[in-house]
Amino acid sequence: MDYFSWLCFWAVPDGSKRRDYSQLLLALHDIPFRWSVAHDENRAGDGLQLRSIYEDETGEWCDEESPDCTLLEMFLALAIRCDTEIMYDPDDLNRADRWFWMMMENLKLDKFTDENFDYGQFLDICGQFMDRNYGKSGQFCPFWVPDLSMKMRKIELFYQMNYYLKWRFPRFFE
Repeated sequence: MDYFSWLCFWAVPDGSKRRDYSQLLLALHDIPFRWSVAHDENRAGDGLQLRSIYEDETGEWCDEESPDCTLLEMFLALAIRCDTEIMYDPDDLNRADRWFWMMMENLKLDKFTDENFDYGQFLDICGQFMDRNYGKSGQFCPFWVPDLSMKMRKIELFYQMNYYLKWRFPRFFE
């Protein structure tokens, strides 16, 4: 299994569904993740760490040519961190795909199936997200929280995720 296929398996474990989102996954993997808020470089580091995890798990050399973390790598690494460190449930393991698609849904990227892929609109959403041009109603923010909507522009992604999860799943944090 090559590295990109391995990443796609994390995002969409169901192979038949994976075909519905092949263009989205490929496009996310073609765009380097850039950040403007302090400590978001850690998200890039987590994404790049997936390359070593791939090599350790498969025994194969990672064929990734880009030295930069891609959006796909960043989102998947953040989803894995969410699953293993924040929302860990020993009775329901390996839910990284759930957290990944939660971010895609919040960003409205989940609508970009292969049948409905608009590359220009996709690039606009990704650019708005990375430029932190979040709308008041949460557009372009993967972790919008009503009471913090405008402050999210200045909060690193890891903490955005924590605020969002506490808002969305309050019983888990009681």
